[in-house]
Amino acid sequence: MKKVLKPIAWLVGILVLGSGTLVAFNAIDESLSPEAQKLLVERKFVLKDEDNAFFAVWGMTAAEDADPHAAGKRVVALLKDKISVPAPVVKEESYAGGIGKLKVAAEIGKLCDWAKQDCYAKLSAATERAAPLAAEHRVLLERYVGLSRYKGYEDVMPPTLVTPVPPMQNLLSMATLQMLFAIADVKRGDAAAGLNRLEPGVASARMMLGTSDELIGKMIAVAVLHRYAIVLAGLANEAPDAFAAERERVAKWLAPLSAAERNAGPALQGEFRSVHAFLRNFALDPRTAAAMGESQSSVPDWLRLRGLQVNATANLRAAIAAEEQRLALLPADELPGEVAGFRRKQDAFKDSLSGIAWRNPTGRHLAAEMTWDATEYMLRLHDLDAHLRLTALAIEIRAGKLEPEAVAGFVNSAGAPALDPYSGKPFQWDAEKRELSTAAQRKNSPYTRGGRFVIRF
Repeated sequence: MKKVLKPIAWLVGILVLGSGTLVAFNAIDESLSPEAQKLLVERKFVLKDEDNAFFAVWGMTAAEDADPHAAGKRVVALLKDKISVPAPVVKEESYAGGIGKLKVAAEIGKLCDWAKQDCYAKLSAATERAAPLAAEHRVLLERYVGLSRYKGYEDVMPPTLVTPVPPMQNLLSMATLQMLFAIADVKRGDAAAGLNRLEPGVASARMMLGTSDELIGKMIAVAVLHRYAIVLAGLANEAPDAFAAERERVAKWLAPLSAAERNAGPALQGEFRSVHAFLRNFALDPRTAAAMGESQSSVPDWLRLRGLQVNATANLRAAIAAEEQRLALLPADELPGEVAGFRRKQDAFKDSLSGIAWRNPTGRHLAAEMTWDATEYMLRLHDLDAHLRLTALAIEIRAGKLEPEAVAGFVNSAGAPALDPYSGKPFQWDAEKRELSTAAQRKNSPYTRGGRFVIRF
């Protein structure tokens, strides 16, 4: 019997010693580093509730007789109450009683790909669907158009990775419908009505892009504006005279992105705050980990939590996050050259956290898992800037009714802002193909801009 009990006693002793060592090494957390403190500075909200489109987006799908802004405000208040203490994922049925009443037809998502050049052709071929889709989505469309009256978009929810986000896909769907209707208007000879349809959507997308520090909101705004650029280029081909008369108004819609619109830094800082809040809640309530699949571990939660230091983990991530903030402010012609070095730093950072450590082992693992490459999104913002500039120049060419042989001289003599932001040089004109385009992507290099845009004449 003693022979059996002796190895068991040794095993228990080793486990107790190991657990005690882990607890001892992690008994006291670090102080936040200056970089982490700067990244965790709380947002300053400047909008009054009645001026904030955030609530109206939440309430877009409320019942027909409801005020969407008021409905969204009630949902946000309920969510704030539910996440005021650490908790597992907030289930939709616990807060969505006042929204989700209006649905979007699945076919709308098939009318136009994200930023593909055939978007206009697909919409143009589907104009017979405009009337029935308009009737089916009348209320949602009215609410989408109404977003342009707000002054900005501020996400007032406390930062946490497990907080639900507004139903942003509705914005993309309603923008697509508005473009479909605009094309139908132009095809029946009412170009003025078509242009008037587009203005509120462009305004609300640029408002969201410039004022939101919610990453998903900015990404949706980018997708919407890419589509508007494609559709405006197509409509200018359909109705050059109408665009000649409205060239100043359209030029404002297609103006180069402002510094605020082009800067991904605030949204990435918001992501940093959300991760920190998640880790803090994880330390207080291990059920929170279920939201990220972190509970699937053979190590008991009580022991794993002894290996998590929230501040130390934030300090680990702060250096990479601070570098993201620097990259977010770079102009388009400098960012691609910095991407390769940044990605190598990220890989080295993750490798440095892969070994066994007594101090903050759980936090080191989570720091590696929650570090993702944001440079693709930064490039996407510069892509949008290039696309807007290219479209504005193409519309000028259309409105001026330039002959093909005169286009090359016009393009090459154009000054700012009608230049490719990646090169600082004129956009490319291919006389044989009659194509105006952004610069070609360098072959076999993953560290260049995200897309290439072409407008055919």
